[in-house]
Amino acid sequence: MLPSPAGGTFGAPAQGVASPTFSEQPFLPLTAMRFLAGLALALRFVPYSDDRGNFDPVWTAIMAVVLLAALAASVYLAIVLEILKPGTRRAPPQEGRG
Repeated sequence: MLPSPAGGTFGAPAQGVASPTFSEQPFLPLTAMRFLAGLALALRFVPYSDDRGNFDPVWTAIMAVVLLAALAASVYLAIVLEILKPGTRRAPPQEGRG
């Protein structure tokens, strides 16, 4: 552990704060990120078309499923990370009265 300027140590939990257990770890966001990594690998290595641009129907269907899974994972991450907040709307700006 490294000493911090505030007198504690870096990497150690703060006083009175319990470190998260294994069951509290963010498992689902990591799984969603793995879907995105899988899409990147699939785009590179799956032979869904030949050199002339002709698509193989089976591999193209597999790529469509991988793409939909990655899209769903992206939306899930945006909601979990609160980038998108479903059900909340901003109040319209009110005109200044003066």
